[in-house]
Amino acid sequence: MSDNKRRIDFLQIIIEIGVITIGILIAYQLNSWNENRKLKASERSILKEIRSNLELDLIDINSNLSGHENALRSIDSLQKIASGNEFDSRIPIYLFDSCRDFLFLPQTSAFETLKAKGVNLITDDSLRIRILRVYDFSYTLLIQLERDYLAGQFNDDFQEIVGSYFLSYDITNPESIQPRYKNPSWLNNSDVKTKLDLIKNERRFYRRAYAGVQKEVEDLIKDLDRSFE
Repeated sequence: MSDNKRRIDFLQIIIEIGVITIGILIAYQLNSWNENRKLKASERSILKEIRSNLELDLIDINSNLSGHENALRSIDSLQKIASGNEFDSRIPIYLFDSCRDFLFLPQTSAFETLKAKGVNLITDDSLRIRILRVYDFSYTLLIQLERDYLAGQFNDDFQEIVGSYFLSYDITNPESIQPRYKNPSWLNNSDVKTKLDLIKNERRFYRRAYAGVQKEVEDLIKDLDRSFE
């Protein structure tokens, strides 16, 4: 009887250990599943915020791109009327549009949150790389160009032209604008002609840069939409 009792006691101990072990494993699996679920929810939430930020960035990008294209059209208009004999009332507006500076101000709050939590939160390697490229390379390069690339900052050229060829100039009050010369041939003066040619070349450069970033952002938005399916 004692041998049977010992076997029963041993079997009970084995069963208890097995039950405890299974319980621990189940608890671990449940905890792991719950943590993964939380991480997935956090990943999805941040990706949605990034997409929302990108939509706002795209509005800014499209607006600035349109501004550069409008500036190119204005320069073309100035160059076409340069040989005219009468002052064209649109010249001051064309000059203003030709020399406007634009700044790209991206929305980075969601990306900063992602970096704080760790970029590896994004489980899709390809998507993570695309996000990092847009924010850490393309956006940074565009911002640096506009901030530090002096050849692409046109307001000084505008002020110089206006100071030399206008008695008064107030874009908010067109009636107050007074040109020094009624004949627009001054647009062919070497200083003005050279500045307009240089501005045109720089505008084309910025147009290409913006168009490239525009496509990257549009493609990334499509990738994000696919990740939500």
